Amino acid sequence: MAKGAFIALLFCPLPALAAGISFDKSRVGELRYGLVCGSDTAETIPAPQTAQGTIQKREDWQNIILETQSIPLVKGMALGVDVAPAGPREIGDVTITVTHPPFNESGLTIDKWSAKFTSNGSNLNFFEFEVPDEMVEGIWTMTARKGMRTLYTVSFKVVDPATVPEMA
Repeated sequence: MAKGAFIALLFCPLPALAAGISFDKSRVGELRYGLVCGSDTAETIPAPQTAQGTIQKREDWQNIILETQSIPLVKGMALGVDVAPAGPREIGDVTITVTHPPFNESGLTIDKWSAKFTSNGSNLNFFEFEVPDEMVEGIWTMTARKGMRTLYTVSFKVVDPATVPEMA
């Protein structure tokens, strides 16, 4: 290798993931994260390891509307992660864990639920701000695990909506 080519390699940065984002490339082919609009009409399903005891079933129209790690703290908005498995195989049952600053009244710092990742279509999971107890700013992290294997981890900064008026 010529000396100039070696120096060029040193100074050409490789593409990198944003800080606070990692995923298992052998299992996750595509990963999107960001702002999701909540739904007033979504069906609720049991999720006993969450503060509310239920989660909302995703509606077909819901998706990531803006790819960002800064999420305005607005009732009805949500932070979310959507994945497509690598290759045609289905991942199956996973555990979604959201860690966050202590909730205002309950002090809860972890919400957990089960999801199924299919081989076709979207596998969006999100946390929607619905009640005053959940309305806390700070670092929120969503992680998906299949058994002991981490499929992805994405961190978000939940912020005062006045700091991101274009999103709120």
